[in-house]
Amino acid sequence: MSLSSHLESKRSPVRAWFEKQLPETRNVAREANRSLRRGATECPVPRIDGADASLVGTGIDYLLRACLRVSSIERTVASKAVQALAANPRIGMRAIEVEREAVSDIKQLRPSSRDLADHQWVDLSIRCLVLARFEQFYRAGPMNPAILDFVVRPLRECDSLDQFIELSLSSSTIQDLTQLGRTVWEDHSDLRRARPLVLNPTFLQSSALGGADADLIARRRLIDWKATATTGVVSRHELWQLIGYAMADTTDQFAIREVSVAALRWRTTVSWSLNDLLDELAPGPPAKLRTIGGSTPRRKPVDLPLLREDFARAVATARTERRLNQRLGRPKGTLPSPPKL
Repeated sequence: MSLSSHLESKRSPVRAWFEKQLPETRNVAREANRSLRRGATECPVPRIDGADASLVGTGIDYLLRACLRVSSIERTVASKAVQALAANPRIGMRAIEVEREAVSDIKQLRPSSRDLADHQWVDLSIRCLVLARFEQFYRAGPMNPAILDFVVRPLRECDSLDQFIELSLSSSTIQDLTQLGRTVWEDHSDLRRARPLVLNPTFLQSSALGGADADLIARRRLIDWKATATTGVVSRHELWQLIGYAMADTTDQFAIREVSVAALRWRTTVSWSLNDLLDELAPGPPAKLRTIGGSTPRRKPVDLPLLREDFARAVATARTERRLNQRLGRPKGTLPSPPKL
């Protein structure tokens, strides 16, 4: 199970941990969305009609990764997908050829070291969408109907990368990512100079969480990209996911001190000090709230190292239960009732 799957499962010990330790999400999410909208009533970069929103959301991650450090697209979830497909004699070799050609084309464009012309942005967007298609296969599974239509069938019928693109991608999806990509890079190109800069970082608890990787850490700030055009960019799920990545860094390897949600289509970002956000989400009145007449108890500030250790225990419990389910032959994703924490 991924971190997102844990957060969506009411029976997961990881979700139970968040519900106990960081339940106060409503006001924080409301204020975050208000800040991201900045009074706007319409999204500045709306989704193009007919575009595959999920695919564009994955594709923008590949595009930004390529623009920040083109070498980072070499070992990705897409490459894991073609490794899984390689065992299939009918489509395995074609999958490898398509993915390798897409990666090679992106490298030749050199988006992390020069400005691209309009037609080059289109080429970059298309190749990033190809990689995003393979990632969809890896995350959704080969029996998903959409995967059969947009990955497996095109691989069976195509003879080249161009044919795979024609069979797998719609013009509206390509247009949407091209438009969004140019705008996002205009807003975030300064990240190229950030040091330290870690793309798609994994953490000590990532393996136990099913491979949880974040989008970006720049100058000790964890950034989560969101490509939604809706007014509710941030919800409880997004807040917990952002905190989940920071908690998964049990040994503080990346020294994360700030966390952000970048609303790419809204062209805005909301940021918090990690400790301040934890304090806002914790149960009870915030630690910064002063007592008035002794009637409001003041809660102690959150202890980040202890909280990370407690989170690691919840992750370990979830992992043990998942392995038990596998031995008992229960359906994937099934979890017993979580223990009281």
